[in-house]
Amino acid sequence: MKMSLLIKIIFVTSLLWTCDKPDPIITPDPPNVEDSLIEIQWATRMDIEKEIVGTDNTQIYKDWVLTGGDFGDPPILMAFNKVTGNKDWEYVHDGVLYHDISNSIVVDNIYIAITGNGVMAINLDSQTSIWEHKLSDMNLFVHKGYSIVRNGDYIYVNTTWNFPHTNAVFHLLRFHYLTGEIDWVLTLPPDDVGNKGISPINFWEHPNTGEQLAIFNIYENVDATVEESIQSLVVMNLETGEVFWKTEVTDTQASDPRNPPVIFNNSIVITGGDANMYGFDIYTGEQLWCYEFDYPWGVWGYTEKLIYEDKLYVNCSQEEVSCLNP
Repeated sequence: MKMSLLIKIIFVTSLLWTCDKPDPIITPDPPNVEDSLIEIQWATRMDIEKEIVGTDNTQIYKDWVLTGGDFGDPPILMAFNKVTGNKDWEYVHDGVLYHDISNSIVVDNIYIAITGNGVMAINLDSQTSIWEHKLSDMNLFVHKGYSIVRNGDYIYVNTTWNFPHTNAVFHLLRFHYLTGEIDWVLTLPPDDVGNKGISPINFWEHPNTGEQLAIFNIYENVDATVEESIQSLVVMNLETGEVFWKTEVTDTQASDPRNPPVIFNNSIVITGGDANMYGFDIYTGEQLWCYEFDYPWGVWGYTEKLIYEDKLYVNCSQEEVSCLNP
């Protein structure tokens, strides 16, 4: 009896000891620095009062890394020294525009930014505002997150009047980067199919005629469901309005709206549509190839297309990058 009681005590004690024993500490293997493609040179805290700061579309000018402020901020531009990471200066806009910067481009020493309600330009050498346009006063909705396109002395911005109503009118605006002078380049009113919209444009000079032609995706019914959306590719002379050619990319799951088509070897124009990637003859609009990705959303709003050393690199999903031979 005593022996049985002793065994029970030992058993219970062992259980208690096991429960109190801390979990073993697992030390991960250190990263192999020699195999690393990227080495962090410096890191900085953009806003000491926030754990996470949203920023996008960083630019480089001279010795500065330029980035905008956080969501909900007024237009703020911060310049970090690209060698040390120290913040050299900060510009806080005090004008008619009051939304955070969503997209930007640098032309010479001019920083041009899109905000939620307009377009503005800052002289980077003097850190002063040189022009701004509050497009919301004209009932124009600025397409935030869309690439800003430059051609010569002008930058091109996608806007929509009376968005998001059924009678919305798309307008492509052109701004002189130094003066801010506005030109209304392309207007697409709605029709029986629906409201219109286009992707950012790319420019191509026809080698035989010397014409400056714009290449872009046009979305025939931007307010339709994804399954019923229509996407076409257009080559147009913006000065005359003449369409060089137009071809349908897809009659369902129109996509790739935020970035312009890319041109390969001055002969193929490449764009995404219905989760695939397409190549078209730049002279005729004939479809040359179609690459189908294995992902249900292989090509969508944030897909980038990069031509490097005769290869096409595409972030075809949220996590992976594909290399294609165009």
